[in-house]
Amino acid sequence: MKINKIIKKMMHEADELELLYHRNAINNFNLVKEYEDEFGGSPLKLIEEHIDDKGEAYHKEVRVEYCDKDTYDYFSKVGKISLAYKNGDISLKKALQKMRKIDTSSLVWLYNFYDFNIILKKKSLLENIVKLNKLNDKPISKVENIEILQAKKILTVKEFAEIYSISKTSQQNYRARLHDPLPYHQKVEGGKITYIVDEVEKWLENQHR
Repeated sequence: MKINKIIKKMMHEADELELLYHRNAINNFNLVKEYEDEFGGSPLKLIEEHIDDKGEAYHKEVRVEYCDKDTYDYFSKVGKISLAYKNGDISLKKALQKMRKIDTSSLVWLYNFYDFNIILKKKSLLENIVKLNKLNDKPISKVENIEILQAKKILTVKEFAEIYSISKTSQQNYRARLHDPLPYHQKVEGGKITYIVDEVEKWLENQHR
């Protein structure tokens, strides 16, 4: 098999991993929703700190509702897109494009359903594709662009969207969060926004916990 064909096959597998990332999250969501419908509240508990009338701190164990209406609506959309691809109504590329356009910024607990290890596996597969492309007599320009992106330590908004599949709109809303905002850098108000890769990857890992 020629290198070009191997690379194209591996690129398709990388996209399949991204789709698996969403399918796995849908399954996790359904399991948690069944639990919440049956028992109320998520199976995980959070410890909240409160202040009593005397000004003394005390801790309270609470259940958290992960499967609210907004999260349910989100996974319904993702599920329909995934099903459309499975039925052959749309291509894998189109399915992923549709999923990436869904605004997720208002969904506080969304990443709790996702497995970040799948994205890390995709990144690892892309690294191998880049290495293989270097052995190609006629390197594929798309793969060369991936190599350039992977080597960067600082990303623009557009590059961040390409690597992590988080739309510009979702990025903007994540940056505006009062609690645990997406870390970014902007030298002057209204100026160019950039991200430091190490910072955003740490943020993403925390969102998936």
